[in-house]
Amino acid sequence: MKIMKIMKTIIILLLSAISLSVLNSQEELCTDYLLLDGYEPLERYGMDSTYNWWAVTAPFSSKKRLTVNGAETDVYDEITNPVFSYDGLKWAAFVNNNGTWEIVTESGKLDVMATDPGELVYSGISNELVYSYFESEVEYIHTKNKTFQVMNRVGKLYPGLYAQKVAFTGYQGDRLIMNINGKQIMDYDAVHPIGFWTDGSFLYAGRSGNGWEVYQDEKAISQMYSNISEVTINRYGTVAAAVCATYTKHSVAIMIAEEYYEPVISDNFDSIRNIVLHPEQPMMAFAASKMLANYVVLNTVKYEGGEYMGIPYFSYDGSELYYVGCDAIDCFISINGKKMPIYSQFGLEQYFAVAPDTETMAYSSGSTMMLKKIGTNNLHAGMMTDEMGPPRYNWRDGRYEAMGAIRDRLYMLTCIPE
Repeated sequence: MKIMKIMKTIIILLLSAISLSVLNSQEELCTDYLLLDGYEPLERYGMDSTYNWWAVTAPFSSKKRLTVNGAETDVYDEITNPVFSYDGLKWAAFVNNNGTWEIVTESGKLDVMATDPGELVYSGISNELVYSYFESEVEYIHTKNKTFQVMNRVGKLYPGLYAQKVAFTGYQGDRLIMNINGKQIMDYDAVHPIGFWTDGSFLYAGRSGNGWEVYQDEKAISQMYSNISEVTINRYGTVAAAVCATYTKHSVAIMIAEEYYEPVISDNFDSIRNIVLHPEQPMMAFAASKMLANYVVLNTVKYEGGEYMGIPYFSYDGSELYYVGCDAIDCFISINGKKMPIYSQFGLEQYFAVAPDTETMAYSSGSTMMLKKIGTNNLHAGMMTDEMGPPRYNWRDGRYEAMGAIRDRLYMLTCIPE
């Protein structure tokens, strides 16, 4: 009897040790940091894709303050969400002070004295700011070298790679004009701007009548299609892609690359969507369907997409192409064509992050960030919050991150991939 009690005590101690080991492991992997203590009411918050975070608080009933990475601005009547450069080193936001709009940045203030805010956008290579603002009905667009006065602009601003040029669309009557650095190109029924090419020309898709083509400045560089639904370009202006519908009711993806003489055209599919580009190399990926089968296609290589399929992504360094799919019972993640079970149902439209070379993933629930070791049931989680934002992989610090709030207190939840 005494031996049984001793054995029972040993088993309890072993189980306690195992349990404590699991908890310690979870604590080591996931750590939470208080960013704002709730002294000022929290209105909204977010983070960029690199390592920056921001929050807007209300120190007084009709005043706002912007905090970026812990650094506070002055108090203003209104503040827009900040915009960050590609390298994450610069940021800018519009602020309203007694009815006049100005621009604040990480290095100071631009006294533009505007009646209304316009747009803030950074160039792809030089990470310099191109911005616009309104004085009454006239919009002023500032590049590195020139200021434009325009009216009736629609859509986004597209800066040159070194902030020396800008392109945008506008109406002339009921027709759309493509304006490239002050030069108006022929009018179209519809236009999809793409971005500046490495040689300083501008790419866009335009429709006249029933036909769509891709143009480089005023020159058509693609065949004619019945529709062009998606366009994208990399930050260096060396690779662009578009989803096109043929007149035979098929869909193709075309890729234009600096090193190729002509556009690369994919196989025919019944449908194509969610096209993405490798961050540096001439490689495109997209979700496609054909004869009731789903695929993710990398240039010409097809990967099985499952019965239901999510969105393909490239990792920040382009080393991995990943996506989630689901069959009738279980969901899986595919990384560079290797399918691994998730062992749980997963929202296909839900954003998630993947750290390259770790076979881990992170995603947010309604109240915390989850770290999952792919192919196992092992889950780690941060603290519980009232609300959670989406995750990111901060490759500079080698960890997953997501922001959450408990009332007016703001936290950064982090997990280290293993």
